[in-house]
Amino acid sequence: MRILALACLLLSGCALKSWKYRQYPSNPWSDLQKVAVLPILNQSGKDRIDLEDFGSIFSSELVKFPGFDVVRPNMVMAAADPGEKLATIQDVLRLGQRLKADAVLVVSVTDYDSYDPPRIALRVMLLRTRARNVSTL
Repeated sequence: MRILALACLLLSGCALKSWKYRQYPSNPWSDLQKVAVLPILNQSGKDRIDLEDFGSIFSSELVKFPGFDVVRPNMVMAAADPGEKLATIQDVLRLGQRLKADAVLVVSVTDYDSYDPPRIALRVMLLRTRARNVSTL
């Protein structure tokens, strides 16, 4: 009985300390609140990747950070004109400006393996839709 009580006490101590890992840091850029996330691209060479699911998960994780308003990939593509190509950075920035986003997030999967241990590598570009001063000088 004492061993069970000791085990419960030790496990509850671990649970009490883990609360700090559930807090997300605040948005570090005060001028970037609304972020449009483009549909995720596949540059891994693997055919069986659910990019729509990745985009949804990525957006859901970004929205957990206080200070970000996220436009999800399906909403971004709904705002695009029919047949509109997003081939260049200028095309992407124009779409972000139409959405009144402060920035556009372009993400591509460069490596993916779902087998244990799972692995994913991403290339991420955060593009501001408006120019800003680099320094205060």
